[in-house]
Amino acid sequence: MLGGIYFYILFKNAKTKIKTKRENIMEDLDLFHDGENYKSYEYFGAHKIKKDGINGTVFRVWAPDAKAVTVFGEFNNWDEDANYMVPVDNKGVFEIFIPFELPDYSMYKFCIQTHDGRKLTKIDPYAYHFEKSPGNACKFFDINRFIWNDQKWGKAKEARGVYDI
Repeated sequence: MLGGIYFYILFKNAKTKIKTKRENIMEDLDLFHDGENYKSYEYFGAHKIKKDGINGTVFRVWAPDAKAVTVFGEFNNWDEDANYMVPVDNKGVFEIFIPFELPDYSMYKFCIQTHDGRKLTKIDPYAYHFEKSPGNACKFFDINRFIWNDQKWGKAKEARGVYDI
């Protein structure tokens, strides 16, 4: 239970220190690399966006020593070489825009290509949903459409002190 209390204190304190600067994504990435972007989940992972008037899905991942990164899944018949991501900065952030919206629960993974030629299949650490065991693929989910039903619990939690948890 101590872990839960510790996390609650950290989270409560972090909310007052959020430093994201949406008008300049490179500043957000600098904060991420400095360990001070407390909303990196809004940038990394898979998200529905509109780019140049086209609705689609953007994938972003941090793979600091990768030679190349691809995203693959149900949307491209699990072809590891079909969708190469492009570097966003020189510190290992990669992204790709897929010009169509993935349906919720579409499975995907990343393929990290190392400098010595290996291909490592990895999950998205920022994914909101995952395949059930024994599978381990990520499942796309548009979190913006989720309807939260925990208002009563949240109010009760706020009324308690930290040591009551």
